[in-house]
Amino acid sequence: MTEEFLSLSSAPWTTVLTFAAGYAGYFIAHVGLREHHQALDQLFRVMLYGFWGLFTYLAARIYGGVEILSASALGFLVSALLGVAWRRVGGPWLTRVLRGSRASLSDDLPSAWGAISAVGERVHGRQIMVTLADGTALFCDDLSKFVGLPNGPCVFGAAGDLLIYATHTGRDGPTGATIWEPVESQADAFWGAQITYVPKEQILRIKYRRVLS
Repeated sequence: MTEEFLSLSSAPWTTVLTFAAGYAGYFIAHVGLREHHQALDQLFRVMLYGFWGLFTYLAARIYGGVEILSASALGFLVSALLGVAWRRVGGPWLTRVLRGSRASLSDDLPSAWGAISAVGERVHGRQIMVTLADGTALFCDDLSKFVGLPNGPCVFGAAGDLLIYATHTGRDGPTGATIWEPVESQADAFWGAQITYVPKEQILRIKYRRVLS
C-alpha cells in the first residue's frame, strides 16, 4: 500500500530524498552563514549531506527490510544530524587543524561578524555592550537572565543588525566617563521583557563578554 500511495519508482524517489535530506543537512550546518556560498558550493554541499542520507536509506531498505517511509525518514534524519555534527564539531575542528598546521588562518566566513554567531552553543555570553553612532551605549549586564525569552539572550543578525535586552543605557558625562542609567520596566510580569532592535547602520562598536561552555 505504501508503494502504491507514493507511486514513485525507485530512481526518482531516491533522487528526491537525496536533495531533500541533503538540503536539510546543509541548512542546519550553515544556518545564517550561507549568503556568501556560490551555486556550485551549495550544490556540492547538498549532495555531500544527501549522499549519507541516501546511503542510510538504501542500507535500511536492502539489508534491514525497512519499509520505504521509515527508511526515508531515517535517511533524512541522518543527513540532518550530520549537519548538526558539522556545525557543532566538524567545522570548529577543521578550523583548529588548519590554524594549528599554519595552512590557513581563515575560517571560510564572509566577515568577523559571522564568526561571532558561528560559534553557537559552544560559548555562553555573559555581557554585551553596543555603542551607537550617536554615542549612546546599550548594555546588558547579565545575558543569562534572558536565555529563556524570545530571541534571548541576544541575536546577531546575518545582515549585521542586533537584538539586545538592554538593562542600562549610557552616555559620556562631562568628565568623559560613561554615565549609566538602568532601563525602567525592562522586564514586566504582565507586559513581558523589552527587547531593542539595533540596525546595522547605527552600530559603531560592540563589546561582547563570553566563556566557553
